[in-house]
Amino acid sequence: MLDCLEAFYGGACGGGKVVSLEGLVLTPFGFRKGKDLKVGMAINNPDGSVARIIQIHPEYEYDEWIVKFHDGTQTIVTGGHLWLAWRSNKSRKVKNKRVFGVPSTEVVETATLLEWLETAKEQVKQGCIHINWPCIPICEEQPFNVTYKVRSDIDPYLLGVLLGDGSLGNKHIGITSGDIEHMKSVLAGYSYYFNGEMQFNFNGESRIFLQQQLSRLDLLGKHAATKFIPKEFLYSDIETRYAVVQGLMDTDGTVDDRGHLSYCTVSKQLAGDMSFLIRSLGGVVTVSEKDPFYRDEDGNKVFCKKAYNLYIKHREGWKLFRLPRKVERARLRAVTPMYKRVVDIELTGKKFRGRCISVSHPNGLYITDDFIVTHNSWALLAAALQYCDVPGYNALIVRDTYSNLSKPGSLIPVSHEWLQGTDAHWSGEKKVWTFPSGATLSFGHLDGPMDHFSYQSSAFQFVGLDEVVQLRKNQALYLFSRLRRDKEHSFVPIRFRAASNPPAAEQVATGSWVKVRYIDPMTKEKDAIFISAKMADNPPLDATEYNLALDKLDPVTRAQLKDGDWDIKAKGRLFQSEWFKIVSAMPEKAKRIRAWDLASTEKSKTNKDPDYTAGIRLAKTEDNLIYIEDMRKFRKKTKDTEDIIRQTAALDGISVPVWIEQEPGSSGKSIIAHYVRNILQGFVCKGERSTGSKISRIKPFASQAEAGNVFLIRGSWTKDFLDDIEIYPDGNHEDSIDALSLAYLRLVGGSVKARLRLI
Repeated sequence: MLDCLEAFYGGACGGGKVVSLEGLVLTPFGFRKGKDLKVGMAINNPDGSVARIIQIHPEYEYDEWIVKFHDGTQTIVTGGHLWLAWRSNKSRKVKNKRVFGVPSTEVVETATLLEWLETAKEQVKQGCIHINWPCIPICEEQPFNVTYKVRSDIDPYLLGVLLGDGSLGNKHIGITSGDIEHMKSVLAGYSYYFNGEMQFNFNGESRIFLQQQLSRLDLLGKHAATKFIPKEFLYSDIETRYAVVQGLMDTDGTVDDRGHLSYCTVSKQLAGDMSFLIRSLGGVVTVSEKDPFYRDEDGNKVFCKKAYNLYIKHREGWKLFRLPRKVERARLRAVTPMYKRVVDIELTGKKFRGRCISVSHPNGLYITDDFIVTHNSWALLAAALQYCDVPGYNALIVRDTYSNLSKPGSLIPVSHEWLQGTDAHWSGEKKVWTFPSGATLSFGHLDGPMDHFSYQSSAFQFVGLDEVVQLRKNQALYLFSRLRRDKEHSFVPIRFRAASNPPAAEQVATGSWVKVRYIDPMTKEKDAIFISAKMADNPPLDATEYNLALDKLDPVTRAQLKDGDWDIKAKGRLFQSEWFKIVSAMPEKAKRIRAWDLASTEKSKTNKDPDYTAGIRLAKTEDNLIYIEDMRKFRKKTKDTEDIIRQTAALDGISVPVWIEQEPGSSGKSIIAHYVRNILQGFVCKGERSTGSKISRIKPFASQAEAGNVFLIRGSWTKDFLDDIEIYPDGNHEDSIDALSLAYLRLVGGSVKARLRLI
């Protein structure tokens, strides 16, 4: 269903639909904790309809990400959690048309939201006028179907008025209001005494009736600071909830000359209840606190009770009032798009237990804490068949070998299960399905290093790569060139799709590019979409038998196949992440050094995975403990690289010498001379050329790490560093480890067997 060019479907720790066991999901019967959800349970959809939970998956432990919004609400999710989101003031091309705001929404993971947010914050620092804040949509009016034992016959609008301007005493019930004529119309049918100014006091049967009703609701005798909205009205039908809100807004609510809405109360509980009602009706509420005061005759401040101000935004603000003058003023504000703006995303370092849910609604959306709209994920294989009724449509699905395509449970057998009994025709010789429309679905392989050239004269509108980590990067991406269509079929989207488990140990060299391109938020293809998948997402699978088989595997492979865990990845041969003790404070007294491994290439269409420039700052204490204090790692052009290195030196200070690994030959000498003379003048800067193997140079540091003598300062770069060092030397890039090796050997004096020749 995605309309993007490129998408990847595969495993990742933290699926797109994880609900914390203690987190909340909205149902027609109120919010329910994740641990209490059951298959078949009704669940609210943001469009105002009700869907069903069609699948609940086993529990897992996930890294905790907290996503915070401009209205003060927040929710706990995973890094791979999917959102329907867009960026403010930024257009997106949809069906050959540039659109902004809600029409430009796309499905992105939390990690992408963080990337968007960091870009927006940088724009703020630079003083940009138009900031591209990440935003998510607001739900429509939500239906409830709750019946409480305590029943009340009080009119909901009158209840709102009483909560706003009413006196709810055990002997006296009255309303103070300056809107005399409006209040008289509201109280038609009630018996009351009007004092001729602003006071309406109920008497006779009306007073007795209201006392009984308020007593049932536990409101009788409540004062301004202890008032609340009973649950019976919080979870009532939409019309009733609007009526309560109207009563409160007509009394303690305001609307200014611009149509902006606000509400004030001294009851913290009432402020929370009012926020709940507004959000349940498709509005946004931001709550602030203040300590109001007035000055007495002597000019001294006299403080009143703490007040809670609610700033309210609603698609149709006039629907929150009945008082004619307020309704008219609210109409001055045009209907504006509703959204929540992301203001902070925090990876806390904590874990939480949660489980995935699948919902029956086609948009895959549901609602979590504080009416936050979130998403769940989709599947892959059916995409190839999506346009098989269109003449001229051609799809290709590729794997490393035909043998792997033909195994039980693989794509060719599954395609036969799906298409048997249809009018589609299978050619066993060509491995092609042909449909009555003339459309085709072909199966191919990329076994040999030149096999991709067998498709050089072909044209497809869909290319799907199964178990893509088993394919060479250059061959997989070559198939992009086979994507094209004629003008007659311009309505058929061009799509490149891939699916895979994380790479096993023997697949790292071939398949680690997949994580770089699709998973890692720092390096992933800008417009590519990642959708997570787990064993639990396959309901026909005999999970018990499969788990028994997986339990016989090593922990890494088991986590990859069972949990689809890209973060656990295959281990390298030298380091384990648990060797590094993560701390928050740097040592006060220590010898420090910064070392750089240089590269000067940006990611481009022709080189999507170039080397990094990496800089490591190390510190050694008097008792010979090593601290990794900072890592800088980036891909920039030469000028930008030089600027960052100079800025980093300034931040480190002149007491921190800078060492740069020197490439062989005269060009390497020239680069070091350039840095000493031009870039880092005023700092201690030296170049060093390494001899011997890289592994032999890093082994002394590995020994210190294994002995527990190396500490890692907590930072945004920490996880990236652990990823690099844990897979070393089997990963695609060794830049950060090369910088680390140089920094360590210079810090301890270079007294190792793998000698370094000082330039």
